[in-house]
Amino acid sequence: MAEIISVSTSHFLGLFKLSVLWKNRASIADALNALHTGVFLPNSRRSGLSEKILIKNCITKVYMLIAFHSATLVATVFNIIGSSLVTKFKFDDYELWKMPWIPFRLFPITTTIVYYTIYVYQTVTLILFACIIITTDLMVVAVLVHITTQFHILASVMRTLVENNSVNYISEQYDLYLRKKLKYAAYYHQELIKLTDRFEELFNMLVLAIFMGNCIVLCFGMYLMSSGELELNQLISEFTYLITVVMQIFLYCYYGNMITEASDAISFACYETDFVGTDLRFQKGLLLIMMRSQRPIVLTAGKFAQISLAAFVAENRDEEPTKKKPKSKILRIGTWNIRSINNKEEELEEEFSKAKEEQKRRRT
Repeated sequence: MAEIISVSTSHFLGLFKLSVLWKNRASIADALNALHTGVFLPNSRRSGLSEKILIKNCITKVYMLIAFHSATLVATVFNIIGSSLVTKFKFDDYELWKMPWIPFRLFPITTTIVYYTIYVYQTVTLILFACIIITTDLMVVAVLVHITTQFHILASVMRTLVENNSVNYISEQYDLYLRKKLKYAAYYHQELIKLTDRFEELFNMLVLAIFMGNCIVLCFGMYLMSSGELELNQLISEFTYLITVVMQIFLYCYYGNMITEASDAISFACYETDFVGTDLRFQKGLLLIMMRSQRPIVLTAGKFAQISLAAFVAENRDEEPTKKKPKSKILRIGTWNIRSINNKEEELEEEFSKAKEEQKRRRT
């Protein structure tokens, strides 16, 4: 019974994935095309060699994900297929013969020809179903990898806004040039946030279904493994299947966490800009980008659970997946506000209070 519930949950989860993709096929296609247009196109003038390296690493990561996830799924499928075929050669009693997918109940399988016919049918169906599962997961995870890379490119752009500190900042022409670059960076940031929110709207219910369905599969799978009713070959196939399920959850949580960290790192990239001595309007614009990036991008499962490594651990430990971090306070006094991201607000307040007291003493 536990095996049937586990397999049926996987079936319904796969059908739900197909329904989500079919329903939102036009929106998903538009969102994927957006990654190849506008500010998301490769631009060597934007951040130089670092952007080429980031894009190359992104492509390498996607290929590695395809290879690794495909290898685990192929190993799982062939273990399931092989373990069921072993029962045919091991037992003469047809009641002990196992099928690769689910027990066949329409009519009794009493002959070898009938067994192999149903075996081939279920094997082909299992392979097709596994391909649907893996392509859906890899598409979503690949999008998350690309979005993370875009945030890294934006951080590189922010670090190189001011290219040479020896330039005469008094020049109005150079001030206009800096403000133009900052305007482009702010537009890039906004478009990236919109694109991330767009994908989050498309896939948040799908991720929720994956989390809930895989929790059921893990519970019943671990129950089967601990019951002692499985033979060694069946135990190995069940173990590889559960490893694949865990890896599926881990990939979503890991790259959801990477997007959050990459979006949060934009404020630190702004701090690394050589802003000292630049135009005041440029510094204020830089501060606005920092304030927005201090609210990191968060992907959710059904709009109520954050997709992160904390959620992955909490799924096994029954803990609260997310904890609210205290918001950092920003001191809007000159260029000192940049230092507030390092949690030195109290130190800054003491320095400013001492400076005010010294000014009062000098006046008197």
